[in-house]
Amino acid sequence: MNDLTTLENKIKKFFKYTIDEDTDLKDTIQQGIYKIESLTGTEINFVENLEAFALLQNFVRYAINYSEEYFEENFHREILRLTLSEGVRDSAGKN
Repeated sequence: MNDLTTLENKIKKFFKYTIDEDTDLKDTIQQGIYKIESLTGTEINFVENLEAFALLQNFVRYAINYSEEYFEENFHREILRLTLSEGVRDSAGKN
């Protein structure tokens, strides 16, 4: 569902990431996916969902700057909006 290489390349482009620290970046992306999916309670396709991808980019930005403890507090509105939209999408898919 989530192609880690695609997400990594998009995030590298966003941050103009040129340092060869791919393993660390992949780990950070995976942490962000886990964090956002656990906060929303759903499985999200970050490649297709631009709102979710924007949150993932911001999580990576916070993590790179050693500030990930502030991510949830600073993006609570976006997380709530994503939770609601994903919940509606999941609910519609089950009917």
